[in-house]
Amino acid sequence: MTSLKRTTFSGSVWVGASVLVAAVVQLLQMSSVARTLHPAQVGVVAASLVVLALADTIASMGIANSIIQRQDASRRELSSLYWMNVFAGALIAVVLFLSAPLFEWFFRMPELGSLVQVIGLSFLISPHGQVARGMLERHMRFKVVSVIEMISSLIILVVTVALIAVGVGPIAVAIAYASSVSVKALLFLIAARKMFFPSLHFRFDETRRFLSFGILSSVDTIIGFFAANVGSFAVGRLVSPTALGGYNLAFTYAVTTPARLNGVVTRVMFPAISQMRGDQQRQARAIRNVIGTVTMVNAPVLLTLAIVAGPFVQVFFGESWLWIAGLVQVLAGVGITRAMGNPMGAILMALNRMGVGVIVNVIKSTFHVLIVIAATVIWGVYGTSYAALLMGVVTIIVNLVLLRALAGIPIRDGLVDHLKPLVLAVPMVIVGLATMWGFTALGAPAVATLFGVSAICAASYVATLWIVKDPLATELLSVVKR
Repeated sequence: MTSLKRTTFSGSVWVGASVLVAAVVQLLQMSSVARTLHPAQVGVVAASLVVLALADTIASMGIANSIIQRQDASRRELSSLYWMNVFAGALIAVVLFLSAPLFEWFFRMPELGSLVQVIGLSFLISPHGQVARGMLERHMRFKVVSVIEMISSLIILVVTVALIAVGVGPIAVAIAYASSVSVKALLFLIAARKMFFPSLHFRFDETRRFLSFGILSSVDTIIGFFAANVGSFAVGRLVSPTALGGYNLAFTYAVTTPARLNGVVTRVMFPAISQMRGDQQRQARAIRNVIGTVTMVNAPVLLTLAIVAGPFVQVFFGESWLWIAGLVQVLAGVGITRAMGNPMGAILMALNRMGVGVIVNVIKSTFHVLIVIAATVIWGVYGTSYAALLMGVVTIIVNLVLLRALAGIPIRDGLVDHLKPLVLAVPMVIVGLATMWGFTALGAPAVATLFGVSAICAASYVATLWIVKDPLATELLSVVKR
């Protein structure tokens, strides 16, 4: 195994551990919220999380990624970037604080304003760790980054559960986030102090070459954010707070959490592919491996979630939320298409072709917004989900064309990379459905059904990979074994 591959895999393991902890923490956090708060209050929490994700996307400005992509940043440039991020965070804090009534009006939730204002205060703190994090990731210090993120996730869980237990209500989630980012920013600065520590130096000219990349990256991410979350805006505005709460619970575990799993590969592969500049054949091979790996990891997890949707919802959120089981199944399909398309952003950044990505995303996202709004008006929350599934398929088709044009990967090869993991999962789906029928016929408890069927699905998928001996699967299994 080469040094770069060994470092990349080690980074993937640590980022994977961080994502796993974050996913478990979020599941426990939202389980506590769903079981304790009124359904309409769960909708308020969901709306605040959408606002938080939007503000966080804008605040980052792509700075961390620009530091990774521009490998020769000087200390003076890094200091200027640091203060630029701090100024931007302060501006976002002010905007959020002043626009809280607007969000209350849009989502028709009087309680939302106070949550938005607390979230806004957190942006006075969170930008202080962005440059430090970028330096750590540029040097592929993913172990340190991951440990810090795990600590941050646990703080969110502890603060949320404690505050909800004493009756604080939905604002507990906003306070937990603010507490978490404060600790995270401090720890990033401490961890990266030998690579970077802010000084009292700022020149706007020194940020230009980073912002040219970072702003394109950020604009593309913001466009992608609206395309990915237009369903939440549509359901919150056009349906009801309770519907938004249910949609958010289903969306979080069928789409958002798998997207975090994708970050295990794409976040580590971005700096790795960036180091392959000038070798198109090597880059193309790495890109195909990224797409194949992401799909091979996500497809069985999401197909299993679709099979056990009923007991999953019952165990973690309670019987009052069983009506979202169908949403979980549809959105699992959305999660698979998003998993296939997710690496494209990191690929375009590594190829330094963000301009192309922004143009394509603007066109695609415009259609996405229109289709989701129309479907929500006509069919409600299920219309939102089916529209997202349709756009996921369209995104895959567009990405195949981009990969052919920018990385020289034939459309046929790209299609095989996307579809092969789904074909390999067919035996698992058959076994899983049969097992689910058996557990249900025997009247097994929801907990036993959930974990029993999931375990059998996992075993059957691993057995299929071992029998078929697919080259990529064989390499992944051997690397994991080592």
